[in-house]
Amino acid sequence: VGAYDWNGAVLKETRHGKVVPPKSSYLEEFPEELKNHGAYLGYTVNSVVSAKGRQLYVAGAPRFNHTGKVIIFTLRNNGNLTILHSLKGQQVRHSKRYK
Repeated sequence: VGAYDWNGAVLKETRHGKVVPPKSSYLEEFPEELKNHGAYLGYTVNSVVSAKGRQLYVAGAPRFNHTGKVIIFTLRNNGNLTILHSLKGQQVRHSKRYK
């Protein structure tokens, strides 16, 4: 069921349509053998322009391996996604319910 098996993804919308990188683009950082279901990649997404004028994207996966992960990457209009850096969380995620 999707509710228990949602990994997430990132897509880019251009004036020519949507750019969706292939799943294989993420395999090094989100290997299938971890069975990391529910990582929620793309839960948070932002973009920045580097000092050299390159468009960089930042995406969070708050439930990756229970500690979270953030990736910094480039995404070309041909769907080529290159992960430049990744950061793993240090602590097990704690979720509080607010009333």
